[in-house]
Amino acid sequence: MTKAFLKTLRDVFSLNVLLFVLPIGIGSAFVWFLPLWKFEDSLIQGISHLFTWIPFVGHFAEVDKHDSFWITLATGHILISITVSIATALFGKKVLRSIAQKRYAGFDHKGGTNPIKALYYARKANCVFLCWLGATFPLLFVPYLGTVLMVVLWFIQLARPTTYRVETLLDYDKKILKKYRWKGRLVVLFSALLNFIPIANFFTPLFAQIFYLHTVLGGEEGNKEPKPAVV
Repeated sequence: MTKAFLKTLRDVFSLNVLLFVLPIGIGSAFVWFLPLWKFEDSLIQGISHLFTWIPFVGHFAEVDKHDSFWITLATGHILISITVSIATALFGKKVLRSIAQKRYAGFDHKGGTNPIKALYYARKANCVFLCWLGATFPLLFVPYLGTVLMVVLWFIQLARPTTYRVETLLDYDKKILKKYRWKGRLVVLFSALLNFIPIANFFTPLFAQIFYLHTVLGGEEGNKEPKPAVV
């Protein structure tokens, strides 16, 4: 997986990927942060109410101006990540295929992603993510446990959209793809950590897909025996 990771880093900083990711990420930031700042008071009131759910300390918690800034920033960060993940599910197929064709000379897979199904999995994953985020909100403020919980939530958001996009692009047998499922989970888990970093979270969904693509293709294409030369 080390080779797959290094290839992923090179691809993520390529012009092709940057031109795809940055407009989506920056556009999402403008779309969300402008209304968030405008309706900040209403947002803080809602968050303050949720604080009352926190056992033992909820009724004593107060949100000052400093806290309001970070709460607004965190909310925007989550909304941007959701928007980027949906946009990547809809429009990221060409970027992923171009990377595969560039890195693997023998790439001839004809698999294609159904955009409606890709959108369905992305929206479903984000809905589950938001439901669990709301249900476990008080636990996010427990030291260490909150960080682990957030990683799990980001994993849920990324897992199915990532595996669907890559596995449908490749036309390998299901038995072959099954060999890489556990590695795919590790890829998604590692990629989920990027969501903690502002701006880096613009790249998270595509980073996970590229990483998983190299993990599968690097294993299968590398195991192929070279064809004998024609005399």
